[in-house]
Amino acid sequence: CLVVEASSERKAALKTVEKTIPKIERENMDWSNPIAKLMRGGLAAAHGNNAEAVMHLTTAVQGFQSSHMMMYAAIAARRKGQILGGAEGKAQIAAADTDLRARGVKNPERYSNILAPGFPNR
Repeated sequence: CLVVEASSERKAALKTVEKTIPKIERENMDWSNPIAKLMRGGLAAAHGNNAEAVMHLTTAVQGFQSSHMMMYAAIAARRKGQILGGAEGKAQIAAADTDLRARGVKNPERYSNILAPGFPNR
């Protein structure tokens, strides 16, 4: 059944993410720490823990900004907006999209799906 296959593929992908995050965290570099937080945010979102996801994404945005990784900062902010939802979330998504477009990204949603996959598209 296709649903069972998709479900087992999703579980396998999440397990891979869970195993990968500590490896990235062990790097303990300015660039790797926010990547790990972005991944933790995605993992939390995948498990339905939105408060934890927002916490990790907030830290990721700050880390990316400190590391001058502004496209990743915008993507993390966009993902945070998706998790938050409502007017606040829409405003964050719009701001992130504006930033990404100013940096030459034609389709911020698609670009976010490439660099930060696995988040629900809301």
